Formats: sequence, structure tokens, C-alpha cells
Amino acid sequence: MLKSLYIENIAVIERASIDFEEGMTVLTGETGAGKSIIIDSINLVLGERTSRELIRTGAKSASVSALFEIGQHSKAAAVLEQEGISWQEGVLFERSVTVEGRSTAKINGKPVLASFLREVGAVLLNIHGQHDSQHLLQSERHVEFLDALAGVQPLLTQYRECYGQAVELKQKLSRMRMDEREKERRIELLSFQVSEIDEAALQPGEEEALAQKRLLMKSAQKVSESLAGALAALSPGEGQGALTLLGQVMHELSAHESLTPQLAALSESAADLYYRAEDLTGELRAAAENLSFDAQEMEQVEQRSDLLHRLKSKYGDTIEEVLAYREKAAGELSSIEILDDTKKKLAQELQNVYNKLQLLAGELSERRKAAAKDIESTVEAELAYLNLDKTVFEISIVPMQPGVFDENGSDEVEFLISTNPGEQPRPLSKIVSGGELSRIMLALKAILGTKDGIETVIFDEIDAGVSGSSAEKIGRKLKELSKGRQVLCITHLAQIACLADKHLLIEKSVQGERTLTTVRQLGTQERVRELARLLSGETVSRAALEHAAQMLLGKE
Repeated sequence: MLKSLYIENIAVIERASIDFEEGMTVLTGETGAGKSIIIDSINLVLGERTSRELIRTGAKSASVSALFEIGQHSKAAAVLEQEGISWQEGVLFERSVTVEGRSTAKINGKPVLASFLREVGAVLLNIHGQHDSQHLLQSERHVEFLDALAGVQPLLTQYRECYGQAVELKQKLSRMRMDEREKERRIELLSFQVSEIDEAALQPGEEEALAQKRLLMKSAQKVSESLAGALAALSPGEGQGALTLLGQVMHELSAHESLTPQLAALSESAADLYYRAEDLTGELRAAAENLSFDAQEMEQVEQRSDLLHRLKSKYGDTIEEVLAYREKAAGELSSIEILDDTKKKLAQELQNVYNKLQLLAGELSERRKAAAKDIESTVEAELAYLNLDKTVFEISIVPMQPGVFDENGSDEVEFLISTNPGEQPRPLSKIVSGGELSRIMLALKAILGTKDGIETVIFDEIDAGVSGSSAEKIGRKLKELSKGRQVLCITHLAQIACLADKHLLIEKSVQGERTLTTVRQLGTQERVRELARLLSGETVSRAALEHAAQMLLGKE
């Protein structure tokens, strides 16, 4: 049950604190006074999406808090306990928004997501607005009403889990399936690419070594001439070269090296130079011999370079990238080759899920059909009480095409109605007026009220399009509902307002250059005057006051 509501900086409400009680509470006020702001504030604190436009002009932020009292065995208690939130002393919802668009939410001081506010709020409070009645004109929404009235939610939850699995498996299978011709083309291409790279027998770093060798081969003549010149200087074959001269130096010094330590050292240095020059001569000859390239070898290097260039142009900028592409292509080829087995497994799994889905959908359909007859008669009885006593109400449940399912099962559900004797029931959207629609919705809500366990219901102008005795019947039906739950009702009709246990007046005033909205509870005399205003308009006559007083006395 909603115990209190505190609103700050929401639209034209600067600050408002409202206390609520058990039973039936009505909220009245002139058009534009701010009755809808109360609903907007409750939606905000229960986690619904909001807009910065809701913040009062000039304020940096807006906030709403709502205190609920809940029962030990309520659905809300179970949801809160799962999050470790205590509820025994009451549950305080808090929500604030800033002009920058930031939003914070708390339950009993613990920060929570707005989605969790909605989850808890959905089992605490239900708001019925004028747009909810319009849902009755949308036949695709009728299955939702039927399921709520039939109490099949646990089975529907199980079905939807299975339906989700079926959709996911179907999507996977669809992604895996491809045109067989395209599959063969892909296999052929991938096989060629892997084979082409494998045949090249690429080695990491090969590209650099080949480039160096190719450069060397192109410069072989100049290098060969340099090597020959160096070799001639060291050992020309005929005449004296550097090696011969170093030999002479070594010989001259070695002949007298024993005479002084200095000559011995010089002789050793000369010998070292000679042998190093001799080694260098051998290395130069070897290098000259290795530098000889024939035309065939040069062509092989060019062909290899061209092959590497071609592969890189197709598969990557480096040898490493080409090899990585090969591994990727081989992996895809392997996946395609095992695709048929995977598809068979997925297809079998999907078939198993569809078999289960069909069973659950069939059970849902049977439960709906079994509940429909009782619901029809119960709705007709409720409508008869609400001055639609000749109404015939039928629930059409038609199976979809074989093998077709949606998130609600395999049934197409539509409400049919006849408000005049002798007429065949037809779709609601074809025949009902606004006033009839409000009463049909109230009848459904009255029946649902015995099943959903929600302790607080708010009706936002459920009286739209009705007057006279029909309005009085709606009021008495709301009063009846309030015996088992808390009922809050925004109304323009005195016939409904007079039946309330508590009457709140929403007033708008101008203070300076600002418009303010306030909410206050009315005493007996104030209620009489407000009822008279609802009856006669701005000019309240003595007759209207007397009638209003009689209405209050009559409801006792």
C-alpha cells in the first residue's frame, strides 16, 4: 500500500507531501491544475523513463520519494529479499533527475538501477490511464488481458524461455546455411589459396635475405673488380705485392730478433701482419670464387622475388602476414568442411525445442480456452452491474497456421462484444464508445484484482465518457474494489468522488510570476463545496451545495 508521496520540483509542483490511507481515495481539481503531474511523479519514482522537461523551470534537479507498506507474503517482498533489501519497516523508493540528464535511484537508501525500481513497482502498484483503455482496441493486446485473467503467467514464462531458445537456434542455423553452389565456390577458392601458399614453402625472414642476394647479384661485376684489385695488391702473382713485402720484413727482423727485446717485439709484430695478410688473401680468393653467378641462378632469384611479390599483393604486406592468411583460410576451410555435421546437430536440437514449444503452446491454448468461458460470464456480470446489462462478451481463440508461433504461443485472441440484443458479437474496435470502453476495462480490472496480488491500483479518469447512473455504478465498483486493496482515483465526476474514504484537492495558484500546484486533504464542508463544483461548474449554486451534501450523506 502506498503510504506517502513527496514531490519536489516536478513541473508546476515546487513541493508537495501527500499521505494516503487504505480504502478509496479520490483526487479532483480543475482542468490543468496538475492532476497528471501526480501520475507522472509516481511513474518517475517507480523507474519509468522520464524527461528533463519534467523538471520545474529554474530548478537544477527534481526528486520524488514514495513510501510503501507491503505484506510478508507479497511478490514485492520476495523480489526485495533477493536483493538483500529489508522491507519490514516499509519500503522507501527515491528517484532524482538533473537538468544534465543524470538519474539516481534508491530503495531504502540502497542505490539500485531504474530497471529494478520498475521490477518492484510492477508488483506493488498498477496505474490505469486513458491510454490503457485504448489498448482494448488493439486486438493484438487481447492475449495479454486473457493471460492475466486466466492466471497462466508461470506457464507463459516457461513457454517464452523455450521460444527464445528456438529463435536463437533458428538464427544460428540460418547463418550457417549457404547456397550449395556458393559453398563449393568458397571451398574451391580457399583450397587454391592454401595450396598456393603451401607450394611456395615460405620462410619467415626469407624476403630480406632474398633482397640482399638479389642486390648482390646485380652488383657482382663491380664487387668482383674490387676483390680482384685487392687480391692483386696483396699477391699479384708476378712481381712484388704487399704479402711478399711483409714476408721480407718478417725475414729481415727475425734474423736479428735475439739481439734485443725491441727487435724481438718488432719481429713478432711483423710476423703477425704477414699471417693476417696471408689469411686475408685466402678469404679474398674464396669471396671471388663465391661471387660468380650464372644466368640461371640470377633468373631463379628473380622468379622467387616475383613469387613473393605476387603472394604479398594477394594475401598480405609481409611473409608473416601471408602465412597468417594461410592459417585463417585453412581454418575457414575446415569449418566449412565440418559445417554439415554441425548443421545436422543444430537442426536436431531445433526440432527438439520446437517439439517442446508445440507442447507448451498447446497447453497454453487449452488453459486459455478453459478459462475463457468463465471469464466471459464474469465480464458480462460485471458489465451488467455497470449499466451494460444486455452485453454479450466473447473471447475468440483461433489457432495460427500449423507450425507458426510467436512470443505468446500459437493462438490469435480477440475480444468480441455485442451491446444490443440480437446483434452478433463483433470486434471491440468496431462498435464500442468511449464510455463503454471505460466500463469494459473496469470490469476486466475488477476480475483481475482478485488474481494479481497488487495492493494499490490507480485509476486516471476511468470515468471518461460516462455520466449519470453509469458514473454512480463505476464509483460503487471502485468502492467495492477498495475493500480488498488501496484504490486511488483521479476523477471529474461527483458521483464517484462522493464515495471516497478520502478526498484530495489539487489546486493551482499564481504567486508573483510563478505558477504553483498544491495538494491538500478536504474536510467535510470542503468536500461538499468541491462536489458542488464538480456538479455545476465554476458558479456553485445553493442547489448544487444541497445536492452535494445529500450525496455525501447518501454514501454513508
